[in-house]
Amino acid sequence: MNNISRHCPSVKLFLFLIFLPLSFSVRAADAPVPQADRQIAPAEQGPQIWLTSGFLSYHFKRDAGYNEKNTGIGAELYFDDSNAIAAGIYRNSVRRTSHYLQYAWTPLSVGPFRLGTAIGLIDGYPKLRGGRVALSIMPIVSYHFKAFDQDTGLNLVYIPTIAPRVDGALALQLKIRLR
Repeated sequence: MNNISRHCPSVKLFLFLIFLPLSFSVRAADAPVPQADRQIAPAEQGPQIWLTSGFLSYHFKRDAGYNEKNTGIGAELYFDDSNAIAAGIYRNSVRRTSHYLQYAWTPLSVGPFRLGTAIGLIDGYPKLRGGRVALSIMPIVSYHFKAFDQDTGLNLVYIPTIAPRVDGALALQLKIRLR
C-alpha cells in the first residue's frame, strides 16, 4: 500500500463514492434469512459486494521494465452470477495512478470458472489518449471459492497487445466478498 498511500485523499474520496451508493443498493439484503433458505443461489440473494485488490501482472514484453506489482483497491457489485460493476484505483504498469469503472459480463461457466468480457473506462496510461479516460475491453475469467469460511475469488484479465499503444499482459486480482 505504500504506492497508494501517497494518493490517500483521492483514495478516501474514491472509496466513499464507491461504497456509499453500494450500501444503499443492498439494504434489502439486510433482512434476516431463515436458516432453511441459506443455500439459495447467489442470483436470488440480491446484490453482492466484493472488495478487490490491485493486480499482479505479467507482461509479454519482458524487457520493458514494467511494474508488475500493481497495488490498489476496488469494489465489485454483483447483481447476479454473470453481471457486475467494478471500480477501483491502482498503481499501473507504467508507475502512474489508474482508475477504472467497468461492467463485467461473464455468461459462460466452465466448472467453477466464469468467462466473459469487461468493458469500461480507464485512465493513467500515457500512450492511451495521453493518460486521459479511455475505453477498455478485456476478456476475463472469474473464479469464486471458500478460504477460511470466507467467500473469496480471483479475477484473471487478459490485456491484449495493441501496438504501439498497449503491450499485452495477464493480470491477476484477489477479491473477498463483504456482503
